[in-house]
Amino acid sequence: MLILAFDTATDVACSALVDDGDSIEGTEFGLEVIHTPGHTAGNAALSLADRDVLIVGDTLATLSLSHGNAGPQLLPRFLNEDHDRALASLEKIEPVEARWVLPGHGLPWEGSPQQAVKLARQIAARTS
Repeated sequence: MLILAFDTATDVACSALVDDGDSIEGTEFGLEVIHTPGHTAGNAALSLADRDVLIVGDTLATLSLSHGNAGPQLLPRFLNEDHDRALASLEKIEPVEARWVLPGHGLPWEGSPQQAVKLARQIAARTS
């Protein structure tokens, strides 16, 4: 298991420290690290460009953990360390070219990160 951490997560034992934009080599596929703080200070997404996949983890969900609605959205405000920063981090994943967005909560999203971010912003604007 490879555990990655940004230097903000000092209490976590990790295999490697990574920075925004780092590439992780040595596997069957290349991973690009995208730092997306908000849910936590060290939250990150991983782009697998050669697989057309963006793993967003807790940057986005496709199922509301508070009311059950489906579709790309931020985690509920009470689950983010800094909700405004989580919203701002959507800019980091928006330009990524991918066909699949894989969240930490909910089903995979078949569509571009641009589409997912647009929908997440619309939901955030309605619930603010």
